[in-house]
Amino acid sequence: CRLEAGAEAHCVLTVRNGSSTSIVATGNGTRGAIFALYTLAETVLGVDPWWRVTDHAPAYATGGSLSLPADFSVVHAPPAFAYRGVFTNDEDLLGYFRHDPLGESVFSLDTWNMIFETLLRAKCNMIIPGTSPNPDERHIALANRRGLVTSQSHFEVMDFGAKEWLDGDVAPRAIYNWTTNPDVMAHAWKAAIDANKDKEMIWTVGLRGLWDYAMCPKDMSDSTCGALVSGAISNQTSWIRAADGPDAKIIT
Repeated sequence: CRLEAGAEAHCVLTVRNGSSTSIVATGNGTRGAIFALYTLAETVLGVDPWWRVTDHAPAYATGGSLSLPADFSVVHAPPAFAYRGVFTNDEDLLGYFRHDPLGESVFSLDTWNMIFETLLRAKCNMIIPGTSPNPDERHIALANRRGLVTSQSHFEVMDFGAKEWLDGDVAPRAIYNWTTNPDVMAHAWKAAIDANKDKEMIWTVGLRGLWDYAMCPKDMSDSTCGALVSGAISNQTSWIRAADGPDAKIIT
């Protein structure tokens, strides 16, 4: 199908070989192959990419046949945007009836799996999987295993669970302070990086107080606060690159 060079380009087409015809689904890289298979499901088998959330379940049949034109071809060029994803912000409504029986995440792992599948069927490739995960939770590993890049919101810098620090009585709130306790904060941030250094990540850096409050006290000057934030981000960036390589993808 003369795929263009570039990440995630993929196609589905019929290929004639002597007296037989095959359906071929292929793509560039692992995600290109994933997208090719889901494109086959949609265009050949009629599976609604959003069936998990629209109740348009696929119609399964045994036996029978499908007829495709001899020149059937669906080709997708490399996407214009390298990353396309969603943020399951605050875990909203699904948390009320899809609880994780282990109490680790808001959703059950099966529910996360359906969300990940739906994103891939819709040709997304990234997710911020929740507002307050801890870095070693199973659903983050599952997102990567499914083929999704994971990232974090401003609330979970480098996937560090600031909310759990606040709610879990891990340590007094006052200790979470980059000005007075940089060694403690560095230890926590480095542990979060270490938990995910082998996954495909887009790392979020920044400096924020617990529960979305400012880190800098009100009586601190803007220039001093700016230097504090810059110092924290400089350290975070260095730690990430040391763990994940010089080409680690970092945003703020």
